[in-house]
Amino acid sequence: MSTVRMATFNLENFDETAGPNGPTLVDRIELMRPQIERLGADIACFQEVNGQERPGQPRSLLALQELLQGTNLDGANLVSTKVQGSDDVFDERNLVVGTSFPIVGSEQLSNKFVKAPKYQLLTAIPEAQGPMDIKVERPILHVTVQVGAVTLHLINVHLKSKLPTDIPGQKLDRFTWRTSEAWAEGSFISSMKRMSQALEVRRLIDQILDADQDAASWSRVTSTPRPTRCRCSESGDKLRTQGTRR
Repeated sequence: MSTVRMATFNLENFDETAGPNGPTLVDRIELMRPQIERLGADIACFQEVNGQERPGQPRSLLALQELLQGTNLDGANLVSTKVQGSDDVFDERNLVVGTSFPIVGSEQLSNKFVKAPKYQLLTAIPEAQGPMDIKVERPILHVTVQVGAVTLHLINVHLKSKLPTDIPGQKLDRFTWRTSEAWAEGSFISSMKRMSQALEVRRLIDQILDADQDAASWSRVTSTPRPTRCRCSESGDKLRTQGTRR
């Protein structure tokens, strides 16, 4: 019986440039690389991975690739969320799956199974003239990996944070709201985005199981940077999963 180790990491705005008071990439790699080496994951799901640019090349995951150097995921197959119609990864907060196993499929979902609800703002300045679509901010990444005789479906999603969505005319600065009712409405809108993501994951899982009732799947749904480890054991054409969270 073979064992497959899976892990997930929210890397929290992982980039090669540091914020005003943040650690450098070298500092972060020094802290994080030993954790990746210690877990020895065959499959890793990452959240909040920023993209980097080089002249004449698509925006790519250069900082993440540097982090993985010298680990068992060095040179692994990487699948990331991307700007629609482009080879560029997003500038910020990409979802990434890395593995040495063959990747046989990938899909990026954003309001595919859940139509964006319409909502008219109550507190906007100037007053909203009609309803607007409340679309999800963060796509879902569905990756299919071949693990021996088993096809494993990985669903990587980072739920919208509980921070209120901006309301036109209701922010004095980045963190200060003009009125408490606008703050409450922003929180309500964020909850709609978050629940749309969660429902879309649920419908995606149902679609996978409708096509194959014996499908093996592992979902990582997160709204907080909380590492999880999951171990899968293969026996015949079945996968048995066991996970711990800390």
